[in-house]
Amino acid sequence: MPGYDHTVFATVNILGYKACEIGYAKCEDWIEEVIKLVDTNQKVVKKFFKDNFSKIKAPLIEGTYLQWVDFNALKMTNKLLEKFMHMEAEFFLDEGYIFGTEGSGYERINLAAPTHVIEKALERLEKVLKKVYK
Repeated sequence: MPGYDHTVFATVNILGYKACEIGYAKCEDWIEEVIKLVDTNQKVVKKFFKDNFSKIKAPLIEGTYLQWVDFNALKMTNKLLEKFMHMEAEFFLDEGYIFGTEGSGYERINLAAPTHVIEKALERLEKVLKKVYK
């Protein structure tokens, strides 16, 4: 659609709104559990890159469940990085470039997933990164 900026357009349906309202009003234990999960997962991701691919940066996050990872050290174009993630690593992330030029070379990981899912994805990524990381 010409002129459509997908980074600004958003809608919330009534069911999603009500679920959010209930979550914040009546599900404090669940929210605390999610916060702990996201915290654990961000540390897993950061440690993975620090220990194995130190030129790829995964800074700790503040106030969100989405972690930006800087893959610029791989010196890949945005499209090549996207293809590498999808076709080689079978790792499906939000490509940073869709958020503007500042996101070029970055990928965004959703940390609100079971830790074993994050770890499996990182294992797949590790196998293929070893082939291109210098």
